[in-house]
Amino acid sequence: ALKGKELRAARVSRIINLRHQSATCIIRVHVLSNRRFKGHLNTSTMPPSQPFRGVSLGGWLVFESFITPYLFTLTDCDVRGEFYDMRIGDRTKHTNSVAAEGINRNVVKIGNETKECTPLDQYPVDTWTLASSFASKEIARKYLTRHWESWVTEETIAKIASAGLTHVKIPIGHWILGDIRDGEPWVDGEWKYFRRAVSWCRKYGLQVIADIHTAPGSQNGFDNSGQLLSQKTARHWLSHPDRIARSVKAVGDVARTVKDEALDDVVTGVEILNEIYSDANITTVKQFYEESFEAVREYLPYATVVASDNFDAGQFNGFWTDSNKYKDTLLDTHLYTVFSEKLRAMSPKQHVAFICGNHYNIELMKCCWDDDGRSQGLGRIIGEWTASYDTLVGAEINVVFDEIANTGLAPKFDRKITPNEMSMLRNYVEAQMVVYEGRESGDTSGWFYWNFAMEGGVFAEWDFLRGIDEGWIPQVRREILAEDRFGSCETIIERTKDDYSVVHEFPDPKDLPPDLVEDRYFDDDVVMTHGQSLERDYRSQQIRYGIILVGIVMIFLTITRKWKRDSAQYRPLPDVGVEAIKPAPSL
Repeated sequence: ALKGKELRAARVSRIINLRHQSATCIIRVHVLSNRRFKGHLNTSTMPPSQPFRGVSLGGWLVFESFITPYLFTLTDCDVRGEFYDMRIGDRTKHTNSVAAEGINRNVVKIGNETKECTPLDQYPVDTWTLASSFASKEIARKYLTRHWESWVTEETIAKIASAGLTHVKIPIGHWILGDIRDGEPWVDGEWKYFRRAVSWCRKYGLQVIADIHTAPGSQNGFDNSGQLLSQKTARHWLSHPDRIARSVKAVGDVARTVKDEALDDVVTGVEILNEIYSDANITTVKQFYEESFEAVREYLPYATVVASDNFDAGQFNGFWTDSNKYKDTLLDTHLYTVFSEKLRAMSPKQHVAFICGNHYNIELMKCCWDDDGRSQGLGRIIGEWTASYDTLVGAEINVVFDEIANTGLAPKFDRKITPNEMSMLRNYVEAQMVVYEGRESGDTSGWFYWNFAMEGGVFAEWDFLRGIDEGWIPQVRREILAEDRFGSCETIIERTKDDYSVVHEFPDPKDLPPDLVEDRYFDDDVVMTHGQSLERDYRSQQIRYGIILVGIVMIFLTITRKWKRDSAQYRPLPDVGVEAIKPAPSL
């Protein structure tokens, strides 16, 4: 039997199926000619003058261990109701004095007494196992309430607004309004915190998308669904009609409550369900979407309705095309590169080129169309993306958990991002903003960054507000599209330094089995040449222009010489004397 650290590692290793691991399904390799990217292909429409620019409040009302690892690293004290000092998890207040005071995850202070606690042999890995870990549901509620109270504050919303964003997306559980069956460990009570966040968003001029992130039985098998399963699948939800019905009811209950509580001036959109896995029957999914759409519009007739792309956006061409009925509907696509080994290994220029090149170009062009061209109903939005580029969270979280179990402190909590890394991140972020705002073709209506904050520094690149503070994420200017501020993709590639010292691929490919190390070929010459083909193309273009100019000059000189030659051959007629002939006198 496994004990202690080994048992924790065995359980935690399941996190390799973390929510974003699914994003590898999004990065599809297409066999293409080496077509150069010159922006997107379609030019039929333009995006809104002010697209969605938002951030998600992830890890708050639905939990994810890589966002808040201290929340998950329970001890025997926690499960009895003796909770750890939450100051340890606040990066903005985390100083050496915390450690100096003896504060760590594995101790609790009761009055003047400091008590040593024992880490659980098996750490929870999702909302289900976290809520199940306590001696009673009341203790679980007290523990989680501390997190609901503190993870999102008015200061959080004020900072998001000051960054220039237009929206926040708030992931919520399907149980948030009390649909909890016997045997289910879900803990409700979050709605009042949702409502409080909405009031702050009203105060600071932000709109809210209510994002139903979970489904009974799990719609994908990822931890973001509330339940991390042994495999990625939708069948534990979609093969049970009663569970689908509960999801439709959850959508309708949220819409009705938003209306009843007069929150609809701020909650201007509802996401039906996050990341349904790709093995779901598409006919059943579309029926679920239609019923959920009706449930939203019954109470919120003008709300934006967002549907997950099922990890295959092309399945939704011809869906929701009626421009009257399905106005303000969006298909949500999540784009990440960090979950593919070959993509984590790319150089800085390659990372930027990949965002700008063939692969994402084709992905964005897959939907949404009808028989007449671009759909006048269903649109597109990039609902999740990140600046992280070289670290697989599902592997690194194992290291974090083991270190907390052994020392009570998370590794790299105070990690600093170097100036060279910040430069790379800034270019990588700007390129994604340019592409995801769909300037040239109206491919998307904007984006939401994942996530607004992270606990500590291990996964700092996911931390939007830290990026704003440190300058590697730019402030958003609502009235200006990203391309007008940052230049074209080609310009961003050219100014990115190909400095491999900023790439720290984790896991190290040398430590991976051979079958998990991917080939380094890309069917995109800009990616393959680290952007050098752009310079070659520029030089070739200059040469072509030079040849054309020389040709024009040669033609001009030839015509000029011919004219001069013809002029030299001209001889004037000799003078001819003319004698006037007088008419004969008349008789």
